[in-house]
Amino acid sequence: MIYKFVMCEGSCEKAFLDILVDRQLLYFNRRDLLNDRFYFERQISQSSLAEFRALNPGDQVQILRVGDKLSDHLRLPKDALLKKKIVCPVLEYAVRPEFEIILIINEGLYKEFLKFKSKEKPSIFYKRFHRDYSKQSSYISNYFASMKDKEIVRLLFECQRLRGDANEKGQNSFYDLLGQKVKKCLANN
Repeated sequence: MIYKFVMCEGSCEKAFLDILVDRQLLYFNRRDLLNDRFYFERQISQSSLAEFRALNPGDQVQILRVGDKLSDHLRLPKDALLKKKIVCPVLEYAVRPEFEIILIINEGLYKEFLKFKSKEKPSIFYKRFHRDYSKQSSYISNYFASMKDKEIVRLLFECQRLRGDANEKGQNSFYDLLGQKVKKCLANN
C-alpha cells in the first residue's frame, strides 16, 4: 500500500485538513494516511523516519507538504532502505502568502486586503476585523464547523480563481486536494 505522509507547516493547515478529510472532501481518506493522521512538521522528523522503517515490506509513503510558502528545501533521507519507501515526487500544496487569505476571501475582504497587501501580512489584516483571531487549531475548527461542505468547496475554488498564480512553480493549491467527485458536484451547481 502507498500511504500519504502529509506534513502540515502550521496548526491552521492541520486543523483545516482534519475538517476536509473528516467530511470526505479530499482525494484521499483518513485510512490512506500514514497512521491515519496528519503530521505537524516542516522537515521529516526522526520519529517519522522510524514509522517509515516500521512499514510492512512493499508498503511505501507519498509525501505531501501543506503550508503557506513552503520555501524551505525538504531534506529527504539518504538511507537506501528509506529511499525505497518514498514515492516520488513530493507533492506540495500551498496557500500563499498565509493561510489567513482563505478567511479574508471567505469574508469578502479580499479587495480591501489588496490595498494593504504590500504593507500588511494577511494574519495582521484579518485580526483587525476579528480581534479574537489566533493562529490556533481551535479557531479554525470553530470557524469552519458551521460551513456546509459546498460552501467550503466553493471557497477553495474562489481562492484558486483569485490566487491561482500566487504559488511557486510546481506547487498546487488547496483546491487541488479536493476529490474529483467533489469538484464535479461544484461544477453541476
